[in-house]
Amino acid sequence: VRIDVNPASTTPLTVKWAFPFGGPSGGSPIYNAATNSIFFDGSALTAGGSGPPVFFALTDTGTTPILKWTAQLPAKVVATGALDSRGGVWAFAANVPYLWRFDETNGSVLQTLDVNALVNAAGMSVPSSPVLIAQNPQGAPVMILGSIASASAGPPFVISLDITPSAGALLWKYEVANSPLLDAAYGQFPIVETPDRKPRVV
Repeated sequence: VRIDVNPASTTPLTVKWAFPFGGPSGGSPIYNAATNSIFFDGSALTAGGSGPPVFFALTDTGTTPILKWTAQLPAKVVATGALDSRGGVWAFAANVPYLWRFDETNGSVLQTLDVNALVNAAGMSVPSSPVLIAQNPQGAPVMILGSIASASAGPPFVISLDITPSAGALLWKYEVANSPLLDAAYGQFPIVETPDRKPRVV
């Protein structure tokens, strides 16, 4: 739903449009202000549908939504993806080790990262948190997210990935606990700076 806000009006909230789909969503919508595009996931293509899970792209005209494309997913999305500064939008599905960068214009897959191969730990590592795209000092994109071992067979991590190579590269991983049953990182990761401008992931 798009809701316009005008605090000076007697009716400050105005619903401009609504787009029905099969819910629920597993993550928050991602908005690209440069193209007025909205990206989000659903449990089915149509309202009341039974699947399969879908990733949607809409164009917001201001008064109506226009469906740009849909991409079928192997499982439900469980956290919000992110826009890539090089172009494209990232998403992943529950208990699947892959991250996909979708083309914002047509939904084709531009890049696939195998989190399990990059983490290289006991059990099958899969993404577990919202995706954060930051920049290194050279201005190249860096991805930060949580990972867990499916079936609780290994440790959960917070990981940092160089996403510039097509297959990605692990920059570092921090073990949160020896099992996701004890603790895991499911939230977002603010980045703060020390007084001498060194970044710290929280």
